Amino acid sequence: MKRKQDEVSIDEFYTIHEIKEKYNVKERWIYNIVNKKKIPKIFYRGGNLYSKKHVDKVFAGKIVDTSITEWYTVEEIQEKFNMTTIAVYSFVSEKRIPKKKDGRSVYYSKEHVNIAKGLVEAKIIRYYTIPEAMAKYNLTRDALYHYVKYHNIPKIKEGKCIKISMVHLDELFNKSITL
Repeated sequence: MKRKQDEVSIDEFYTIHEIKEKYNVKERWIYNIVNKKKIPKIFYRGGNLYSKKHVDKVFAGKIVDTSITEWYTVEEIQEKFNMTTIAVYSFVSEKRIPKKKDGRSVYYSKEHVNIAKGLVEAKIIRYYTIPEAMAKYNLTRDALYHYVKYHNIPKIKEGKCIKISMVHLDELFNKSITL
């Protein structure tokens, strides 16, 4: 069923320009991806609009983590770890090292590369189980899940057990207590 033009909610869609700005990618690349992934689009007021939900899902990996401040180039990794270009690309792909692109240059997170190579120890992240977090902050299960979802608090699943990042949850509730 087609929607009438008057029924279209512009909030649900991105223009090409919005995608380009948000994800810092080239227009031609966007057209290739939306066609390849068959992202739903509508024609509105002389241009195409693309489904936000689908675009965000496909392009989610394109947002660079702003907490990462130091980066290696491929050449620096080759030199420091005595690797070939192919070995570098295999390594960063296998270890899922965060990357950022700047024009034709690609940079990889120094911290993640060093951890994967064993030069530095990974930060140990501690977690609360759901019952522990509920007891500590006197919350219901639904309220806890609301905070986790609304504030994007990292969580992991180990078997049947879901665990929530201690640091992030403590930070959220300690910040809200002091306000």
